[in-house]
Amino acid sequence: MIAKPGAEKLQYDCIIKLANARTSEPLSGLTLTIGADMPSMPGAHSVRPIVATEDAGKGVYRALVTLEMHGDWALHLNLSGRYETAS
Repeated sequence: MIAKPGAEKLQYDCIIKLANARTSEPLSGLTLTIGADMPSMPGAHSVRPIVATEDAGKGVYRALVTLEMHGDWALHLNLSGRYETAS
């Protein structure tokens, strides 16, 4: 995963590449939902989950995540659906 600063304050452009662990084949066609919370303050700060978009069906997903404050955050990734194979 790569996270670059976005246009807004505390916003990050997250790029996540998903691949099969055995074959390294890209995992396309999935729904990737991303949430975030601050482990040092459980329940106090959390980011409503957002759905990432897939870039051109190559197993690369992108989402803009906006955090509530500076600090250490944990991202929660939820995958659903059936992935498509290249064959």
